[in-house]
Amino acid sequence: MDHPGCTPVHRRQHKRIESGVWPYNACKRPTGIIYPLLIGLTCDVDDPITTPLPVQATQHCLRSLLQPVDTQRCLMSVLTDWGADWSPPISTRLRAGVAALGIAVTACVTGVVGIVVAGTVLRLAGVLTVPAVSALRLRSIQVGFAVFAAAFLAWRSDIDHYCKLRLPTLEDAAWIIFIPLVFAAQGVVLSPVLAALGLPHPDPVAETGHLDLAAEPLLWPAAFVGMFVFAAPAEELVYRGIIQGTLRKGFDLAGTVVIGGLLFGLMHVLVGLVTPNVGTLGALRWGMTTALPGMVWGYAYERTENLTVTAITHAMTWTVTVHELVLNLVPL
Repeated sequence: MDHPGCTPVHRRQHKRIESGVWPYNACKRPTGIIYPLLIGLTCDVDDPITTPLPVQATQHCLRSLLQPVDTQRCLMSVLTDWGADWSPPISTRLRAGVAALGIAVTACVTGVVGIVVAGTVLRLAGVLTVPAVSALRLRSIQVGFAVFAAAFLAWRSDIDHYCKLRLPTLEDAAWIIFIPLVFAAQGVVLSPVLAALGLPHPDPVAETGHLDLAAEPLLWPAAFVGMFVFAAPAEELVYRGIIQGTLRKGFDLAGTVVIGGLLFGLMHVLVGLVTPNVGTLGALRWGMTTALPGMVWGYAYERTENLTVTAITHAMTWTVTVHELVLNLVPL
């Protein structure tokens, strides 16, 4: 069956369904049985102009779910062993998890080295006080990320598995609008909780914060090149592309997204521990406030298979502070 209206991830899932492989994996979890419905609700069907949207969704759900062989296998898996035989071997998951952890730590160390090297070069060049350079100096850790990513991809032969990049589609644009709203909601909910737990907000001087581009509009060109074109893509290539590409070899969607997000938070904890004026509690707060965004970006990447989406929204957290606007509007 052809599915021209589906995203790349959905087409891949449909192929797994139709080949008779995917239902086993799906049915080993309680949510797996309804997942074909979610696929159907997010894909187009025949005659989209003449067929009402609810009917389109119903048609596609039935097409995905009621294929006799696949449905029978799915139900048999649920009624017998819950699909345990189709779970990836523990050794496979362990290798993928250890490899992802090693990549995350190595990339973090390389990033810290990049901070030192970039700072030394800029100081020797005497340009640290230049406004554009000063505004972007907090992004020097991404220099190390870029070097690590380039070395890793040069070593690998399957670059396409780790680096999925294309021009945004309409669905991608919807994600770019939606993700900052999720981060704004997180700020509203999580900030009081962290304050109640006694986790201090890191010193503003040491924080990786954002540029006040409204007050300094002349910095927009530097911000666009430094953050949207270089820093965010470099970080996303490491933590969404390479790390999630490694985790995907041993884990399903949920495992890839959750573990990838936790490793993203771990990176911020490690960086916080070596950042002046942040301290242990501040580093812990960095980790807690970045793990969930890491999962959101991870899920968006798995859904869209496009690093452009996560890179743009990542750079927006440094420049377009939607979350702070919401916090100013919502009394806490």
